[in-house]
Amino acid sequence: MERRAAESDRRSTGATKPRGQPTPHELQAFIRLAETLHFGRTARRLGLAQSSLSEAIRRLEAKLDVVLFERTSRRVELTSAGTELLPVARKALEGLAAARTAAAAPARGTEFRVGIEGQGFAELNHPILSGFIARHPDTRLVVEECPGIPQAFLDARFDVALLRTPLYDERIEVHDVATEPRGLVVPAGHPAAGAEGVTVAEFFDAPFVALGPDLPSTRDYWLARDLRGGEAPHVGGEANNTWEAVCAVAHHGLVTVGCRSFVRSFPMAGLGFAGADDLSPNTLSVVTRSGDTRPIVDEFVEMARRVASDFAEDAAEISPLAPA
Repeated sequence: MERRAAESDRRSTGATKPRGQPTPHELQAFIRLAETLHFGRTARRLGLAQSSLSEAIRRLEAKLDVVLFERTSRRVELTSAGTELLPVARKALEGLAAARTAAAAPARGTEFRVGIEGQGFAELNHPILSGFIARHPDTRLVVEECPGIPQAFLDARFDVALLRTPLYDERIEVHDVATEPRGLVVPAGHPAAGAEGVTVAEFFDAPFVALGPDLPSTRDYWLARDLRGGEAPHVGGEANNTWEAVCAVAHHGLVTVGCRSFVRSFPMAGLGFAGADDLSPNTLSVVTRSGDTRPIVDEFVEMARRVASDFAEDAAEISPLAPA
């Protein structure tokens, strides 16, 4: 394997070489980057910021004292050391996944836990879950609400989750399945209810629901904080879960960023929707644990992709994405 070209620089600056064995996260990042040879695409697949992916690769190279990728402004290529490491890394992660499965089997049996944030995949939830049950009739499927934060997913020990809030955490892997336009969920009697082509700026003075008051990333995403130019939103109330948000709009006259499927999934007389032009689409994702290579998890991800494609006509405005 090649010695790191920067070894002399490291010595001259007095930097110390990271100690310890490669972590599963570092090996997973390496494998995914070796498969795509694209930092941006790999970071999205892993649910990481690109800088976090780069740092993971740098740590792994430093621990192994080799260069794994040749990087230029135009392309990323595996070195011979990277090519040599790839099958070894895959085998190591497969062994770790097998060990985890064996250790968990006595306690969990044939239970498979699915978390769903909000309306999940809306009309696609049923065909995804029923299709999974048909393929695994002896597996007990447990479905529970899961807030759109990594720790909630990990603490509840979900096997997979259907989420809508963007996540970035090295402990999870995000599989983007489909997109849906975002807009404003408003009271049914609001002047904008049923309108199209509105902008968030028109609602800056409206009282919003702060969903997930203790979860900054979730709160900011559904308040469209990125479009407010630093202006603080007018928060009229807080909601800790989806049902509380529904009630805040329908019964208290508040507003929230959402999707049309939100209104379809919670058909209350007090809900309306306004289509917006300046909001980026919402991405529907299946979330798994990084390094979880169990076939049943891969099957669920593929089931979600297939259903999103085959049942697209049954879920208005939800558009399937091609696998990364």
